[in-house]
This record gives sequence, C-alpha cells and structure tokens, in this order.
Amino acid sequence: MPSYSIEPSAQRARLLDDRMRTQLGESLGVLIDCFDPQDFPEVKELAGFIAALEQGYDPSPSDYARHYQLATATLAEDVDTVRTVLSGFAVDTAADRHFLTRWSDTSKTLLQDMAVDRFGSVASLFNAVDPAIFAAFRTRLADGLGFLDRCWPEMAAEVSVLVKQVLVATGSQSATEHFDGGSHYQLWGMLILNPAFHRTPLAVAEVLVHEASHLLLFGFTTDEPLVLNPEADRYPSPLRRDPRPMDGIYHAAYVSARMALTMHRVATSATLGDDIRQEARRLRDEDIANFQKGADVVRAHARFTATGLAIFTNAEQAVRDLTKSISRDLHHG
Repeated sequence: MPSYSIEPSAQRARLLDDRMRTQLGESLGVLIDCFDPQDFPEVKELAGFIAALEQGYDPSPSDYARHYQLATATLAEDVDTVRTVLSGFAVDTAADRHFLTRWSDTSKTLLQDMAVDRFGSVASLFNAVDPAIFAAFRTRLADGLGFLDRCWPEMAAEVSVLVKQVLVATGSQSATEHFDGGSHYQLWGMLILNPAFHRTPLAVAEVLVHEASHLLLFGFTTDEPLVLNPEADRYPSPLRRDPRPMDGIYHAAYVSARMALTMHRVATSATLGDDIRQEARRLRDEDIANFQKGADVVRAHARFTATGLAIFTNAEQAVRDLTKSISRDLHHG
C-alpha cells in the first residue's frame, strides 16, 4: 500500500501508475472472456492490446477511457458499441499521444472524443482553442513546470509522473458557467486546462498541483472510495455556489491543502522577487481558508472509509503544521 502522506513523491506516483496499468490489464482480461471470437472477430484487437500491456506498453488516458466504454457497453449488451470499442483497441496514433493537444472543431482527436464521452454534459463548456493561443500556452506551460521544479522539485517530479497528457480548451464567451481546469478518474493521467485562467508561471504551477492532486486521489482509491456518502446526497461547498456530493467536497479540500503547501514553498523562496512571493502568500492563505471551510463540512458529514480517513487526517495535520509555521514566522519576523 502506498504512503498516504500529503508530501509529494515521484516514486509513489510511479507505483500508483503501475497499479493502474496492472488493474487495467486484469479488468480487460475478464472482459475479453465475454466475447466469442466467432461472433466478435474484433476481439483480436483487444487480445493484442492485452498482450502489449503484458509486454510493458504504457497506456494512454484514452486507453483507460476505452476500457470504461467497453465495460459499460458490455453490461448494457450494446452489441454495436461493443464492436466499435473493440475495434478501437487497434488505434494508437502518435497524434493521440502528444503530451499537449488542443481542442479543435475541425479535426477531433481521439482524446477529445473520449473527453466528450467521459465528461458528459460538462464537455459542453469546452470550446476550440485558437492556434496562436495554444502556442502561447505551450510556452507558458513549460515555464510553469520549470517554475514548479525550481520552487519544489519533489512536487514537480510527482506531477511529471501523474500527468501524461494535457488537453487545452477554452470556454464560450457567452456561457454563464466557466471552467479553469478538470480531470476525470476514467481518463487516468489527463488534465484539461483553460488557458484564459492561467496567465503566469505561478498560476500554471498552482493549477498543475491542483489537478495532479485529484489524480493522486484517484490513484489512492482504486480499491475503496474516500467516503461512503451516497452520490445523490448534497452538502454545502466552500468553493462552489451549488451543493456538492461529499466526494467532491473532500477532493476540493484535499487539493486546497496541497496547493497551500506549494504556495508556501514559493512564498518562502529566497530566490524569488517580492512581488511573486507576496502573490504566493495571498494564494496560500486563500488555500488554507478553503481547506478549513471544506474540512469543517467533511468532518461534520463524511462517512469515511479507512482509506479516506487516513488521507484526510494526514492532510489536516499538514495544514495545522503549516499554520503553526506561518505564525512562528510572523512572530519572529
């Protein structure tokens, strides 16, 4: 069992990624027995994919999404979709494995199609990215990764393992709801980011930690969930106007704690200018406040699993230690 420490670890991230790949192969190994090759000749593509996994193939986020498509179609006895998904296991183009790709109206990538399928109605918020904006964000993303590596190399190393692909999408100017970033447990390793919200290396570093921390929680919970509260139950969210399921509030609190720790690293870096450190202090304090608001709701209403309790207890202790450190610095400053 990997450590539930809130501190970053590239080694732990690799263990989680290996476990994800192993479980993907095990699940597909069960699913393949559902298909008689006489009735489903397309199953040979799945057999080849499983063999590739056994030989060390590193699956993409789209591969994980395709697995969920197959499982859903199989349970629903949707023969046409099963045939389509089985055939898709033979598709693996270089374009679909680029680390950075943009949302486009004219030439959808496999990853884009999978994002629409997995995010459902939320995908209606995703819009095409102008090539010039995409090119500028490519540079900004590299700068943000470099900035994170400079301020907290251990966190940068963990992010580099967890994040396999970044899909860049903008929001519609006429929309009443907007997004700045997202991830999905059925698209293991993928982030979707809106360049309009991440205009500096500091902002990029923060959102990378934010979304990678969601991925970390997904990796922790392949065997049991964080909480047992029914999905239909809603609770007040400190970060959103609409009530949220407990799992969502737990996630929001946890990633706020990791963001606070990251911004504290930036705020206390002697190699950075006063303006950046001041902005990092502001963001750190906001993240601490958001964690505490979320933690109050989680502690009051969560039905923890053993995994969920262990992770959250560790996060609470880390934030307590951080606030004490900040208080000492202010007292001696």
